[in-house]
Amino acid sequence: MSRSTCQRAAKKAKLHVCCISVVHELKEPDQVKRVAHCRWFQTLFKENLGILDYTWFLDKAWFHLSGYVKSQNSHIWASENPNAIHEEPLHPEQIGVWCGMSWQHIIGPIFNATITTAAYMEIFNTFVNQLDDEELSIGYF
Repeated sequence: MSRSTCQRAAKKAKLHVCCISVVHELKEPDQVKRVAHCRWFQTLFKENLGILDYTWFLDKAWFHLSGYVKSQNSHIWASENPNAIHEEPLHPEQIGVWCGMSWQHIIGPIFNATITTAAYMEIFNTFVNQLDDEELSIGYF
């Protein structure tokens, strides 16, 4: 069956292309801990409406500098196999971008090429040095 015939049949059956999302598996104890934490924070929030001013949400992202190619997203249409190869280094260059934000302000972005204990401590110290005394004494992370 040709690709177009398959696509027409799938469309007629009202099927759609779906992508799989990879997520961390949660076990039963994880759910109990997450619910307990949410309830704790909810109680804390009711007692202190200004808590969001001192609650920090932190995240990081990695960006590949070498033209990273995800092979499942790359296709070559040809009458003969061109035996195309995309070479990339074993340990590609990448840069990490880290940011922290609260209700009051954003700290970052903080850039780092590799994560080692020393590099993480440098990121952490850069972040902490930008907090005022009140944020340091009552902040939640």
